[in-house]
Amino acid sequence: MPIIPDRLLPFNDNNTPLDVAPYNSRTVEHETNPQTEAGTPQNGMPSNYVLHGFRPGFPLQAAELNEIQEQFIMQQSLTISMMHNWITSSYSSMWDEALSNLLAATNQEPEGLGDGGNAELAISAPGWRGTTPLYPFAISDPESGVPSQWSTRLIEITRSGDTIQIVFRRGWYLTELHNLSNQSNRADGFKYWSLLDYSDEDDFTINVNAASGQSEKFVGLLVNKELVSACSVEPCAGWGTALPTDISLNDNAAGNYNVNTGGADRYRIRFTGAISSGATDENYISKVLKVIPDRKEVRYMNNLLLFKWQ
Repeated sequence: MPIIPDRLLPFNDNNTPLDVAPYNSRTVEHETNPQTEAGTPQNGMPSNYVLHGFRPGFPLQAAELNEIQEQFIMQQSLTISMMHNWITSSYSSMWDEALSNLLAATNQEPEGLGDGGNAELAISAPGWRGTTPLYPFAISDPESGVPSQWSTRLIEITRSGDTIQIVFRRGWYLTELHNLSNQSNRADGFKYWSLLDYSDEDDFTINVNAASGQSEKFVGLLVNKELVSACSVEPCAGWGTALPTDISLNDNAAGNYNVNTGGADRYRIRFTGAISSGATDENYISKVLKVIPDRKEVRYMNNLLLFKWQ
């Protein structure tokens, strides 16, 4: 199924420059308009293939070279869009709030530091160690003609008594892998734009105890990876198996996927759920925000205020 516009932004449609013959890039069918063909593992879900792994002795596909170019431009476009969204947010300008915290930003003790913990906190830019949403607050696209249908949030927060509920919505997130010292092919600090989608929203909904006296808790996403290979025999194994394969990585120059052609491996990012530091070792969390009960606030990891209660 096509990914709806409010999840696809900043891209306007499900096309890329090189997805047509004779270039045959698969960026669209792998990422922005995932295919549902029988035998492919996508089934309408984004692949989040962020790297190509070329192996000596295997043929190189022209489509793979075209995909690398599009992936680079796509990742770059998302990063530029993120900086624009965070800097110019109309909800609470990051820079307006940062200016009010100048003393804290210059390591001077801000007024109120010892007064019930109500001191201002220094604001930094997005892109921290963890996961950053494409935009911090609600957005709308005036070109849609019906802005109310486009208004959305990547992170929704509600409160019921002492419980804060946080929902990570479908959309783009800049993420990195955490605590993978026991896994091969890791690269701590590498950041990748990945499209969060899911079949069960409950997996990305979390409740946090925010009663007075509770300690600060970090909330974020569980992020993993897998190496996916082209299919050498049908039926293909698919994702999440001991040896993941994808028939759509095989050469399609003849108009169909040929299991005899092989193809480059793909480094795939997987979101597997939402979690808080109260439920697991925080080193496993790709952190997005923090719940601060004593301040009655939820803030992003760069200290930008997202939610406050009385």
